[in-house]
Amino acid sequence: MAKEVIDIVTSKNADSKQTDLPTLEIGIGISYLDDRPLFLFDENRPILISAAIGDADRLASCSWRLREDHDSGNFNVDAYLLDDNDGFKGEKGQKILRYNVNGIVIDDAGFEKLQS
Repeated sequence: MAKEVIDIVTSKNADSKQTDLPTLEIGIGISYLDDRPLFLFDENRPILISAAIGDADRLASCSWRLREDHDSGNFNVDAYLLDDNDGFKGEKGQKILRYNVNGIVIDDAGFEKLQS
């Protein structure tokens, strides 16, 4: 499903380039947590609460520091582990700077779950 979303964005971007419209960028993050999610309710509507949502959000992100000059070669994703003493710590105290533009990142637990 994630690949299909990327394909749709790529197709629409080809149309946008022909008509001089701005292109779309998307990063997809997939995370798995082997715990039951919690639900909050807004009147009768359930709202899913899970740490996997925050993890997937971070996997889908693209650091503003990497956006302009980063060359990921043939791939649309990359990650840089920062040293604890690095003055350029990631946004929100993250130790990893991520580049994810029109790419898909899946965590290890999600990969193992898909294999099973």
